[in-house]
Amino acid sequence: DAAVVSAAVSALTTLGRREDDQGSDATRALITLASEPVLRPAVIAALSSLPPRRTGDLAAGLRHVSPAVRCAIAEALGRMKQPDASRALEGALDDAASSVRLTAVAELKHLGTRTSQRKLMQVARTDPDGEVRRAAMMAVSRSERSTAADAVEPG
Repeated sequence: DAAVVSAAVSALTTLGRREDDQGSDATRALITLASEPVLRPAVIAALSSLPPRRTGDLAAGLRHVSPAVRCAIAEALGRMKQPDASRALEGALDDAASSVRLTAVAELKHLGTRTSQRKLMQVARTDPDGEVRRAAMMAVSRSERSTAADAVEPG
């Protein structure tokens, strides 16, 4: 039942906000739920809404056996817009699965930090997957265009 699933995700999200071990346990449970394709969008939204203190628990999900779960974690980290989450996301650029690297590139493109730009440039030059290299190059060039546009004084 969809209502029961929604209530469970909501309850786990509430628990995930706690400062104690139950918060960590709830975060790990949400990560596990990301393995279910039908639940993934709700789980990504839930994980990305957790407080910054859960970033380490969330980043641990980047070691999950499933590339689909690692992609979901990368997406949630990108939505957090926190420095520690961004650093964890940069680590996903080294994932064995090209789908995870591609997701990390997409999320880092939206964040646009200087450190991320350096990592993306490296990925654009060295990633073994052509699609990932192209996406990284597009992310870097988009960021460079945005930076140049911001530097132009209105006339």
